Formats: sequence, C-alpha cells, structure tokens
Amino acid sequence: MSKKAAFATPDGPIVYKKRSRLMETWNSLKTNPGAVFGLIVVALYILMMLLSFVLYTREDVVAINGKEMFLRPSAQHWFGTDEKGRDVFTRVMYGSRYSLAVGFGAVGIGLIIGVIIGAISGYFGGGVDILIMRFCDVLSAIPGTLLCMVLVAALGPGLINLLVSIGVTSIAGYIRLARASVLATRGNEYVEAARAIGMSEVRIALTQVLPNSLSPLIVATSGKIASCILS
Repeated sequence: MSKKAAFATPDGPIVYKKRSRLMETWNSLKTNPGAVFGLIVVALYILMMLLSFVLYTREDVVAINGKEMFLRPSAQHWFGTDEKGRDVFTRVMYGSRYSLAVGFGAVGIGLIIGVIIGAISGYFGGGVDILIMRFCDVLSAIPGTLLCMVLVAALGPGLINLLVSIGVTSIAGYIRLARASVLATRGNEYVEAARAIGMSEVRIALTQVLPNSLSPLIVATSGKIASCILS
C-alpha cells in the first residue's frame, strides 16, 4: 500500500501527499550501495546491447583476418582477437543481445506462468493446491536439461522456441516459491481487514496478497536470469 508524506504549509494545516509503492522502492534502492552498484552494472550491460545494434553488423562479427590472430588487448582490439583474427569485444557486444533475450525472455515466461499458478495454489488451497503440487512434482522429476532438449526438438530451432523451452523448465520452481510466499502472506492482519470491509477474494489476492509476496520472487529471479543465460 502507498504511504503518505507530511508537508507543512505556511498558512494552514499539514498537507499529506501520497507516495506510490514505486517511489518507496526507488528511495530504498538509493540508500543501498550494493543495489545502486548492481543497477549501474545492469544499465551498462543493457546500454552495451543497445549500442551493438548501431555499431556492429553480422559481417563485423564473422569477418576473418588471418593476419591478426591471437592478438593481445590493445586500443584497436580491447579484448584482443581469437584464433581466426576476429575481434573479441565486437563478438561480446553482438552476442549480448541474444544473452539478454534468453535471460529476460525465458525468466519472464517462467515467472509469469509460475506466479499466476503458484498464487492460485497458495491462496485458494484445497483440491486445486493438491493438483498443482502434483503437477510440479512430475515436472521437477524430469531433468531440466533433458526437458529443454525434448522441447527444442519438438518445437524446432529458433530463438523463440529456445526461450519457451528454457522458460518451461523454470515454471515448477516459481510455482513452489510463489505458493510458499502467498501462504506466508495470506494470514496477515491486513488481509483479514480487507475481508472485513467486504473486498472480494480475487481483489484481495491481486491488491493485498500478491504485491506483498514478491520479495522472494525478485531475489530468485535475479539469480535465475544468470542461470538461464548459461543454459
């Protein structure tokens, strides 16, 4: 929920101004040096990816130069060259677009589907919860790499199919995490207060329970992006 900040006026009573959840989060991030450093690194990586669309073409990446093989880093070749004389920095810049697409795309697929199903399982419980948990057990019993290979073989080659395949392998983990977080949140007093004033269960789940269950999901997502890129 948003909070109110108090401001004194010269002529009258105190005026209260609402602060959004986004603004509160931003204010918290600004006071955390580790978070600021992480945001700077992510921003630089995204900037590098965007610049690759402007500065380099595929021909720059695959061009072979037999006279400049295994050169050390220099002003002309910042990361040196490889065994075929190709500039390593250019290849890193060009490849960052695919790395970010796989990282954010695959995690986004798993996160959205997993959070929705996990929130339903944790909030409503009962037979729905049992059915969803058994589905997670089945999905978790299959090795992730094997499942990803089977899905890629079934869907065919392509970046989108790769994103879907990697994303599916992470759904079970997000379902379990979202369910556990919702179970820990739904019994809080503000949820009971929302019921007491007549809010519907769907509205309570969307406005009270789910927003307050996102902290562990955000932490898990930051690590999952890296693992999806390595996959």
